Amino acid sequence: MIDIKKIILFLLMVMVGSTHATNPLESYINNIKYYRYTKHLDSTKLYFKKALAEAIKQKDSVNLFYAYKYLGDGYEHHQKLDSTLLMYANCKKYIRKDNYARQAFLLCDMAYTYDLLHDYEKATQLTLMAEKMAEKSGSKTQIGAIAISIAEGYSNLKMNKQAEQYFKKSIQIGEAANLQQLLDQAYRFYGIHLLKNKKLEEAYKNFKLGYKSAVVNKDSISMAYSWRYLSEYFWYKKQIDSSFLLAKKAEKIWERRAENRDLSDICLQQGSYYLELNRLAEAEKYLKKAELHALDDLYFNEQLYTDLANLYFKKNNLKEAFEYLSKAKNCIKQINEEENKSRVTSWRLKFETDKKEALIQKTLKDKALATENTRKKTELAQTVSIFLIFTIISLSIIIVFYLKSKKNNKLLKKSNDALEKLAHQKRILLKEIHHRVKNNLTTLNSLLFLQAKATKNMETKATLEECQTRIESMALIHQNLYNEGESDKVNFNKFIEELFESINQSYAIKNKSIAIELDQNDSSIDVSLAIPLGIILNELVTNSFKYAFSDTEQGKINITVNQNKNKLVIDYYDNGKGLTKDFDSEHDGFGFKLIKILTQQINGWIQYQFSDNKSRFTITINDIN
Repeated sequence: MIDIKKIILFLLMVMVGSTHATNPLESYINNIKYYRYTKHLDSTKLYFKKALAEAIKQKDSVNLFYAYKYLGDGYEHHQKLDSTLLMYANCKKYIRKDNYARQAFLLCDMAYTYDLLHDYEKATQLTLMAEKMAEKSGSKTQIGAIAISIAEGYSNLKMNKQAEQYFKKSIQIGEAANLQQLLDQAYRFYGIHLLKNKKLEEAYKNFKLGYKSAVVNKDSISMAYSWRYLSEYFWYKKQIDSSFLLAKKAEKIWERRAENRDLSDICLQQGSYYLELNRLAEAEKYLKKAELHALDDLYFNEQLYTDLANLYFKKNNLKEAFEYLSKAKNCIKQINEEENKSRVTSWRLKFETDKKEALIQKTLKDKALATENTRKKTELAQTVSIFLIFTIISLSIIIVFYLKSKKNNKLLKKSNDALEKLAHQKRILLKEIHHRVKNNLTTLNSLLFLQAKATKNMETKATLEECQTRIESMALIHQNLYNEGESDKVNFNKFIEELFESINQSYAIKNKSIAIELDQNDSSIDVSLAIPLGIILNELVTNSFKYAFSDTEQGKINITVNQNKNKLVIDYYDNGKGLTKDFDSEHDGFGFKLIKILTQQINGWIQYQFSDNKSRFTITINDIN
């Protein structure tokens, strides 16, 4: 079947070609300009090659500039940002030094590309350079547009005072000269800045003014941007229908123009909103549409994959949830790596600067010492002679002793090397075991967390959450052993501090202040004893948080660990309301049963008493070995 669209496109190309036959270079440049913001990147590159050859032939530096510039725009539209920067770099060669307006124009586009790469510092530096060029050119429109770029850079760097200064400068320029296109952008970007800082009514006012200018200019793209951010404003104001109405209007514009970056953004926004409303079918539709046009943007993708993981978790599709959760974690890892690379680069530059400064200081010091060194040459010659004689005698004595002990040392070294190798292998293996056990426990804990979130039975949810805290206590043991490296003992005090901090975060009671105090007494115990003791303490602390402080707003938990040779005594008490019965005859609940079983397992015993308004548990182990 004949492709009608291809025939129509061919006829249009023939018509355009015949119209501009007298000046093919102008035709090629116009075609690059036309195709750069469409989905036809191949057409953009085709006309670029033709324009490049013709412009070189005619030695036309102006059209060489625009050929590279428009192809760079096309690469940017298709998210090939490295290629964009390469094309813009080639543009520089075809700008006259006194053409300040064009230099400012190129610097602004380069800054925008770095902004898309989230290198806000570089973007701000380039826009500040562009501002100087624009001021030399005297173009008010260009100065105003660059002021917007500088303000946006400062906004991304969270330098709000400087950002507002430049936003207001661009608005003043636009209002003074009635530059509606400049005002459209100035109001809109200022509104985005205010929206990020939760100044909703000021943001709304600027969005409305920006939209008014976009209507005057008949600029559908600017209207779409206004709708997108007005949608976000209405969402914050809980006006849900208005939010979705405007978002869908923007979506239609960007879909029609194949603006995939903006289309992905608006689909992610709507998908996130539907997810928050638990309208899962619509959420899946828009999030998958956003994924279809996934951006080369780690921050965007991290939010998209996190939302998809939450979506499938709510749909109880744990397999998909885990896959997207893994993708989100990979994005976070890459974001951290990129941010670390940036820090390393900064540190390296500082190091090179310090190194050069040190070299200068060393040179000055060497010059100062030159005279002193000359004066000491005679003394040095005499000292060297004495030293050489002493060295020869010393070496003779050393050689004699060396020859006598060499044989024994060789055997001893061989034996030590073998023992050290075995010990090293043991340490590595032991660390790996603890690391894997800890990771497996963490995985199990995550599965329980997901199951607890998925279940609607509150009793089952509570049971699963209690299991999580028990598993976390065991995982902390193996994490401590992994961190200790060569030791097979657990620093029990450090473990208890981390355990209490974890439980405090999990069970913190609203409007209550619970203080946990640990009397320090260095104690290191074997892992086989640390795990059951950790579970016992986990049960006691959990029980205190859940039941002990219902009648008081100021709770206190205290634990004392005393180790005397092989004997270990742990005193635990809280100032809660205490047990209603004797410990031994009370609750047949799982927690207290578990405490008793574990205490017997480690050949210890536990006692309970309530006195002075304190519930006190004492765990005694006579032989911890």
